[in-house]
Amino acid sequence: MSKIFFSEKESLQKHSCKGCDRPFWTYPFLQERKFCSEQCWRIYAKAYPRRKIPTCHPERKHYGRGYCAACWQAHWSPNLPGSNPAKCHPDRPNQGHGLCLECYNRQSRQNGSNKARRLRYTFGLTLEQYEHLLKLQNGKCAICGEPERKIRLKTLNDLAVDHDACNGLIRGLLCHRCNLGIGHFRDNPYLLAKAIAYLAEPRNLRPEAQAIRPQRGARSRMHASRILHADRITS
Repeated sequence: MSKIFFSEKESLQKHSCKGCDRPFWTYPFLQERKFCSEQCWRIYAKAYPRRKIPTCHPERKHYGRGYCAACWQAHWSPNLPGSNPAKCHPDRPNQGHGLCLECYNRQSRQNGSNKARRLRYTFGLTLEQYEHLLKLQNGKCAICGEPERKIRLKTLNDLAVDHDACNGLIRGLLCHRCNLGIGHFRDNPYLLAKAIAYLAEPRNLRPEAQAIRPQRGARSRMHASRILHADRITS
């Protein structure tokens, strides 16, 4: 057992507050505590903010070496310590991929948006092919027939591209839940058929088990899913 439970004088240590310079007592395992109260910490944080402010234009965002982004590009020199010049223009700083800011932006505009680059790199699809496939499905999932929506914002989101892992062929566009469910079943139709048979079995397999009261809203969702399932069977 630690000695803080036996002797308070031996366990507590005296520190000086960084905000008001008043002494306060704290435990040795709280070495990171530098303020006597939360009020002193807030006053010190307002007086000495961590975010750097550029000396050239204080109203702008700090970019590097006390300059904003525009002044940094103007005052940059390859002779600065730790500077990384661009390969295309050695007199300019490296923005990314060995290119300066102008060449980097020009290449980004030529390659298209991030969505187009991701589709082309991951699935070999162009943005026009994705839009055509989305139009064939009426903007809805190929399995559940519902559009992809964010949980909290309730706004439309892009559908996921479902492809065969064996041959890489595109099968369709799915929502997040359907795509995740197929992935958890390892794209195995036999496991999916067994899951369908398991759900279709009668529920009185264990008469000795007690029925559990469904959660709030679960009863209405179960009733709606049964009606939808019956409509699909009859149609």
